[in-house]
Amino acid sequence: MEYETRGRLASYEPALLENWYRYNYFNNEIDISGSGVEEYTFGEVKEIAGFSFRELDPLQIRDCETVGGFVIRKQLADLFGTGSSERVMVTNGSNEALQLVVRSILAAGDEVVTQAPCYHCHDKIALSMGCTVTKWQFSSPESFDLDLHDLRRLVTKKTKAVILNFPHNPTGVSITQQMLDDIVDIVRENAAFLIWDAAFQGLTYDTQPLRDPVNDYDKVVSVGTFSKVYGAPGLRFGWIIAAPEILAGCVRQKDYGNLFVAPIIEFVAEKMLAKIDDFSQPRLLQAGDNREIVDTWIRKNKRLDWRLPDGGVCGLMTLPPGIDDTDFCKSLLAEYGVLLVPGSCFDRPGCVRLGFGGNTAELKEGLCRLGRFIR
Repeated sequence: MEYETRGRLASYEPALLENWYRYNYFNNEIDISGSGVEEYTFGEVKEIAGFSFRELDPLQIRDCETVGGFVIRKQLADLFGTGSSERVMVTNGSNEALQLVVRSILAAGDEVVTQAPCYHCHDKIALSMGCTVTKWQFSSPESFDLDLHDLRRLVTKKTKAVILNFPHNPTGVSITQQMLDDIVDIVRENAAFLIWDAAFQGLTYDTQPLRDPVNDYDKVVSVGTFSKVYGAPGLRFGWIIAAPEILAGCVRQKDYGNLFVAPIIEFVAEKMLAKIDDFSQPRLLQAGDNREIVDTWIRKNKRLDWRLPDGGVCGLMTLPPGIDDTDFCKSLLAEYGVLLVPGSCFDRPGCVRLGFGGNTAELKEGLCRLGRFIR
C-alpha cells in the first residue's frame, strides 16, 4: 500500500524514519536497526511484575483521567521527577508527549534550537507550526564532539525552547553531568524552555546516568517512555514531567486528540513501574555485552567504522566513500534479510543506524550476514 500526504497534513515534512520502517519493519528476517532494548513478551511482563489475568476482571473499560490516575503519577514522580504528582502527566508514548509539549509551548515565529542529527519529532513539529529551527551541530562529524561555545552562540534571548536528547539518537553520544549543568545554565540565562527527551535515561555504560534537569530549572519539561529502556514499545506508554502551568497547556492540547491513556495500559504500566529495575537491569547488561560484540566486529571489518556509543542501544556506522546509504540498506534487506536504517533518515547520508539492544544471537547472525554482504 502506498501512503501519500495530501491537504493540510502536507505542512508536516515526511518523517523519513517512519516511512522507512513502514515499508520494511515487518518484512525482514533480522532487525539490527532499532533504538530500543529487546522487547518483553506479555508473559514475561506478568512474571516479572507479579500479576495475573484475574486482576483484570474487575477493571472497567472506561475513560481515565486526562493526566492519568494518582497512583501512576505518584510512581512516576518518585522515580523520575520531583516527587510531586501534580507535575506529572501520562501520555500515549513519548511521541504524543512531544506533540503536546511542543504545541502547547510554541507558536508560529518562535525560535527553537535542537540537535543535528535528531529524531524527527524534535524539529519537524516545530517546523510545521512555522517556527524557526536552528541546529546544534557536532563540531566533528567523525568523533561527534559537541562544543558548548556553539550552543551559547545559538541560544539567545529570542530562543523560546531548546530540545535535547542524551544519550543521543541515533549516535549514542552522551555528555558529562557538568556539561548538562552548563546547558541548563545557558537555557536559564535566556529564559527559554528546555525540552529534555529522556527516552534513553539510565542506559549508559561507562558513566553514571545523567540527573534529570527537571529538578534544576522550573522551565524544564522532561519526556519519558517505556519504549527504549524498558522493553515495552508496543504498550505506547509515556509521560511528561513539568510545572503545573505547562501541563495545563498540554491538557488543552490533549482535549483535541487522544483524550487519555487507556485503563488497561495504565494497569500494566503501574505493575511495571513497581518493579522497574527488574525490567531495565537485565536489558542494560545485555545491551552492554552486545555493544562490545558490535565494536569488536567493526574493528575486524575495516571497511566500516563507528564511534563507540556512550549510551542508548544504537550508533551511526560510517560506510565506505561513494556508497549510497539507502541503496546499501535496500540491497542488504533484499539479499540477506537484514534491516538497518539509512543515515539519510537522519540527514546523515553515508551512514547507517545499527541497533544492538536486541536478542544477542540475532545480533550475531545479523552481523555475520552483514559481513558477507560487504565482502
